Amino acid sequence: MGKFKDMFEQDLQDVFFNPDEFSDTHRLDDFNINCIEDDDGLICKYSAEFQAMNSGSHLLYVPKSELAGTRYDSPKTNMAIRYDGNLYTVNEVKDVDGVWLIFLERSS
Repeated sequence: MGKFKDMFEQDLQDVFFNPDEFSDTHRLDDFNINCIEDDDGLICKYSAEFQAMNSGSHLLYVPKSELAGTRYDSPKTNMAIRYDGNLYTVNEVKDVDGVWLIFLERSS
């Protein structure tokens, strides 16, 4: 790996996904994960459709390492997830440089 990529990966853990900086601990099924919840990003992405989306939907940024070895190791669209005690459906998933972007839609 190149030096820049190594520094980038280290910054992901030490800064962006540091609970003392940007991230928070949330409950995924029966274990805790360290992630960033960005509902403003969700509103921007779905701005035209946002009123049609269920209240309580979330956009999560989760380091792939947080989900390694779990049933969420490779999240899929339409997968059911219990997040912070509520049931959600994965609306969309993207893998961006070692980080999962997971769009959760509140199940009725």
